[in-house]
Amino acid sequence: MPQYTTYQPRPYRPRMSAYWYLDQFHYLRYAMRESSSFFVAYFAVVTLVQIAALNAGPTRYAHFQAVMQCPWVIVLNAIALGLMANTGERMGDSPMLQRIFGTIPMGRLGQPREIGACAVWLASEQAAYVTGQTIHINGGSVHGR
Repeated sequence: MPQYTTYQPRPYRPRMSAYWYLDQFHYLRYAMRESSSFFVAYFAVVTLVQIAALNAGPTRYAHFQAVMQCPWVIVLNAIALGLMANTGERMGDSPMLQRIFGTIPMGRLGQPREIGACAVWLASEQAAYVTGQTIHINGGSVHGR
């Protein structure tokens, strides 16, 4: 136990490693939830795993380097939907639906076949060079639904 002088106050909590949060899953979950970008979250996790591997010793760090030489990164395309006709049919002929029509530049609701056509195109050879994109199918609406 170190000796403290009157000029060096005793700490009010026990000393912890600077990397104590690596053992706490709820902090990792919080960091993943708060990060708004997949890439930010990916590099944050890689950095945390790298720090843990460095702390575990040279054998574990060598294993980490071997894994990072061939990472499994999956880039997805997404289809963002606007208001579709099958949803609008459930709303009936309400004044709210008429207001929604006013916010859609095309003046109509989307059809399920249009979603299917986009999904088929994304799966085809013609879209082989499209990666990591979000395709908005909303009739030109900038406010989503």
